[in-house]
Amino acid sequence: MTSLHAKPISMSWSERWEDSKGMALVLTSEMFGTAMAAAARLLEMGEDGMTTLQIIFVRFGITLCLSTLYMYLNSIPDFPFGKREVRGLLVLRGLGGFVGVFGFYYSLRYIAIAEALILSFLIPMFTAYACSFFFKQAFDKRQLYAGLVSFLGVILIARPDKLWFDAPNLHEDQDVPSVTPFQHLSAVIMVLISDLGATTAFTSIRVIGSRAHPLLSVNYYAIASTVLSGPFLFIPILPSEFRLPYSQREWSLLVGIGVFGFGLQFLMTAGLVKDKSPRATNMMYSSVVFGLGMDWLIWGVVPGWSSWVGGAIVALATLWVALQKPAVRGKQEYDIVRTEEDEV
Repeated sequence: MTSLHAKPISMSWSERWEDSKGMALVLTSEMFGTAMAAAARLLEMGEDGMTTLQIIFVRFGITLCLSTLYMYLNSIPDFPFGKREVRGLLVLRGLGGFVGVFGFYYSLRYIAIAEALILSFLIPMFTAYACSFFFKQAFDKRQLYAGLVSFLGVILIARPDKLWFDAPNLHEDQDVPSVTPFQHLSAVIMVLISDLGATTAFTSIRVIGSRAHPLLSVNYYAIASTVLSGPFLFIPILPSEFRLPYSQREWSLLVGIGVFGFGLQFLMTAGLVKDKSPRATNMMYSSVVFGLGMDWLIWGVVPGWSSWVGGAIVALATLWVALQKPAVRGKQEYDIVRTEEDEV
């Protein structure tokens, strides 16, 4: 087996594609995620919009059905519970994922979307540090710098002149009540808890590696989210409610959320298993660029100069990370990791 040290400086296109496949999968998953977010926002808008918990319940309910059906028809190994040695990690992945999605959406009650988005982009750096701790993986300073530069780009896109002061004014198209300082602080704390939940999920995926099929990981996430969100919709004493879609448009958006959510989780999980380096996680920043395009196509929102500059920074930083070679590791360690990746 050829070690990393023996690779020529000039890589062929096939070698470059194989080296970048994990990042490409994560990048594609972000496109699915942006489409899903747009469908969710269309459902939530208006006085009689659906609640966030119902959208989460439907999204993961459809994802659970699709992933279970796919694994059953294709006789995926260790279906449905996975190998005994990784079941605890799979449960941790599911619970961490639910905490991540619930904390983020909960925070949107009291803080601006842009503010929550900025805080959520701490996840790639949290995950990189967690993986360096668990894997003893070399943390390339170039990747850290790219993450910091991308974070600055996100701040520019979010228009920093509108952040942290009068944050509720950014929700002018929604009926948002006044927010107290305590509510604002609690929402910020919930986003940070959401970041820790997502970090737990992403780190668990990498610790599991090729020992579980990506869809098994998706299934545990879907089960946790469906089971934990369901009581809020169907138990009368809890503050939420379930309603059927009113129109064919709402039915289509709900189905779209489930399908896009399934694609998001499958491609994201497969990408993180394929590429265990921070490069793949940094692809999450590309969702900001996709979000800008979706806002313009659906709602006709033309970004200001700061958004264009920030988007260019994110895109260039992401491209720069994608073109970098993996950090040099010892031959034995590299060969072990490459062997695990080839089994996916």
